[in-house]
Amino acid sequence: MQKAQVELDKLQNNYSADPNIAESVFNVADTYYWFKRYDEADSLYRYVSESYPDNDFAMWSQMGLAISFIANGNEPAAADATDKLILNYPDNKKLPEALFYIAGRYAWDKKYNEAQDIYYYIADQFSESEWAKNAEFESAKVAIYPLLDANDEPNSLAAIDNLIIDFADRNDLASAVYDLAVRVDSQNNHNMNSTTEAICLKVIDNFPDSSQSTFSEIIISRMNIVSLIDSNDEPNAINSIDQFVEKFKDHQKTPEFTFDIAQRYYNKARSKDDANEIEEYYLKSVYVREKIINELPVSDFTPQAIYTAAVIYSQELGEYEKGIDYFEAVAVNWPEYEYAWHAQYFVGMYSERLKRSSDVDDPELDEQIEQAYKAVLENYPVSKSAKRSALRLAQINYHREDWSQAAVYSELYRAEYMAAESLENQLSILKTLASIYEKIGDNKLAVEAYVEMIQYIADENDPRINPLLLKIDELEEKE
Repeated sequence: MQKAQVELDKLQNNYSADPNIAESVFNVADTYYWFKRYDEADSLYRYVSESYPDNDFAMWSQMGLAISFIANGNEPAAADATDKLILNYPDNKKLPEALFYIAGRYAWDKKYNEAQDIYYYIADQFSESEWAKNAEFESAKVAIYPLLDANDEPNSLAAIDNLIIDFADRNDLASAVYDLAVRVDSQNNHNMNSTTEAICLKVIDNFPDSSQSTFSEIIISRMNIVSLIDSNDEPNAINSIDQFVEKFKDHQKTPEFTFDIAQRYYNKARSKDDANEIEEYYLKSVYVREKIINELPVSDFTPQAIYTAAVIYSQELGEYEKGIDYFEAVAVNWPEYEYAWHAQYFVGMYSERLKRSSDVDDPELDEQIEQAYKAVLENYPVSKSAKRSALRLAQINYHREDWSQAAVYSELYRAEYMAAESLENQLSILKTLASIYEKIGDNKLAVEAYVEMIQYIADENDPRINPLLLKIDELEEKE
């Protein structure tokens, strides 16, 4: 962000007369806002509104300032910024739109009264604009939110019925009612809830040909499955999962909802103390994930399902071979997946555990281990796993007495990763490196490593210093 500020200062200083500068700075302010850097956003919004008052983006910046204040919890400043927006841009045709967005942010933050005041103002002062109709619709929706938040099911459902009647001509009505169902479903963590189910049924009954009708069916199905899982009705739960995946396998929401169900089993396994129950629920979690992998179209949830199934197999169930296969699938087929670097490293790590568990020499497995760690360094050199991979390659080559390769990876570790380590780890890697150079017969490089150890220790009274000095003298005598 410091570099971004420097570039922004250049932009403001060198292009202040450019007609596009207001828009450019506004876009930077918006970026700060979306990253919740509200103070920086506020400063830039003010800069645009004050420096370019006749530019269209001055008004949008004043709006942005009000929204940023709301997001940051500064209600008095938000109200003042909104009043200033109305006062300074009364004739701007975009004013009702800007006010509409401010009201939306108030509603998002559950400041329902403030949102309603602005919606009423838009409907009253701009009655001929499309934004007046939108404001009336949003106002009716916002009136339902506190009822849903209070779990007031009778009045919530009655208000939704009125919404459906009063705004029957709106093309986005089905989406709006469905969004209310999603809101309640999220508030209840997707557990069975009569209000959620009732709203979904209203969508299905009133908008049978809409995409939201199918969405609503999916929500009801997921709630039923979650209820069966929570009540330990496992035969019916698994049967319902099978039917759910088969019925909705081509629907865009199915991978997401199926993954959520898999997580339910995972969390249930984590909550148990009995080893048999833990294993049972981990296996069921994998069973559901493998439906995403094998039965559903490829989606963003596919690599996530493969990776998490690999973790469960390897880490929780000790089935290393199955886990390794899945980790390899992620690394090979989804190299851009957010944890692909970790999957590649885990191929090596769990291959090592597999080797130790079998206690049998397997040259192919040895090669797999080494190639996995090399792939991390090649494909993900700045990942968290790169440091561990370099260290493991150094150790592997050291133990097989391949001193030249041990030196290569030790030097890599020293150059790229050692600075962030604890003193003890720094001394350990330098001592290993010195030992390697001694075995190679390069006493000069060994001395350099020992000297660096002394520099890291720093304290001349440290008892570790004298043995190192003696070692240095010994090696220099050999030169």
